[in-house]
Amino acid sequence: MRAILQRLRNPIPHRAFLLVLLAASARAAGVESPALTLALNIAQRTPAFRASLLSQISLVSEESGRSAPSLERFLSASPAIEDPWRGESARLTGALAAQPKVVFFRQRELRAALGARAVDRLHAAAEDLERKAAADPRLEGQLRSLRSALNFSDAGSSAEFAARLTRLFDGSGQAAPDSDKGVSATDDGREKMKIRAPLKNPRRKAAAIVVHEDSQTALLPLDGAASLPDFLDFRGEKFVRKSALHVTLIGFHEDLVSQAIAARKDVGASREAIAQEVNAALRAAAQGLQFEISPIGRYRLVREKSKKSIIELLSVSDREKFYARVENLLGLPRNSVHRPPAHVTLFTEVSGDPAGRGIGLYTPEEMTELSTPVTDASELERLSVARSIWR
Repeated sequence: MRAILQRLRNPIPHRAFLLVLLAASARAAGVESPALTLALNIAQRTPAFRASLLSQISLVSEESGRSAPSLERFLSASPAIEDPWRGESARLTGALAAQPKVVFFRQRELRAALGARAVDRLHAAAEDLERKAAADPRLEGQLRSLRSALNFSDAGSSAEFAARLTRLFDGSGQAAPDSDKGVSATDDGREKMKIRAPLKNPRRKAAAIVVHEDSQTALLPLDGAASLPDFLDFRGEKFVRKSALHVTLIGFHEDLVSQAIAARKDVGASREAIAQEVNAALRAAAQGLQFEISPIGRYRLVREKSKKSIIELLSVSDREKFYARVENLLGLPRNSVHRPPAHVTLFTEVSGDPAGRGIGLYTPEEMTELSTPVTDASELERLSVARSIWR
């Protein structure tokens, strides 16, 4: 006991101890919520959503001052012509009013997005409602329903809310324009409009995004690897087919976690918590997108030191919309996330890398520096085996 008291007298360990306790309490309260972070990022970038939230905060503040408050309007709110955000802003405001600990622990971010006065009113309303609910079973039931409608500690509830917000953002006129209309990669990796694929009626493949949560990377898997020949002789060297094909949307190099940390004002969140927010943002950004993939009939030979690979350039719909969503959801500057030239690695040279890993090409500059186009007619004919993927 004496040793414990001695530790508590030391201010530095004592502060550290308190920080640990606060962090544990925050996790228990479900306040390290990706959904809340995404919502606040959208509020900062979308005046209409922010105004809708401020309106709902005023309503809950007024209601909390009544002798017998009712939160029914927050449970039944729906979009309106004059306020298409109202349904989700009411859901978020009601959930925050029902969870005062979340408001307390996330007040720095809330203030940055909504202003100090609004957050103070929200916090006071949440505490008033919590106190009055102890003597009002009807109000307690409404608070319970609001917590259930948007549970910040539940991944499924958070993901659904984030997806709905993303769809609203897309319809607000502030999302980036769709790049599905004939966008493809040129030989130097830059995007160009209305490039016609030389293949007749190539099959477009709709791919579902895969997010690797341990690395915060995002891929579009492609089937058809088994249709390629196991080996390919090309320019006097033996290449082996890739066992699995994919298009990289977000690669290892991107480090979205560090970018999100640099962009946010709340430096107290753990890297692990922000990694979860990034994973949630990647999944939410992909909601409703088609990611239709088609070939454009161009191949390149890639060299990096002793490694070599053969890639095919592609057209991927909805790519730009995906990147714009990621940037908005994470509060990153426009065009700050790299857009890797759309391609798939078909073959890797055996001696260069027995494991068969491809060579990362994350920017048009890397595409130009590390690869050359295949233009010889006989070589293109040899690579035509790749057409089997698209049949």
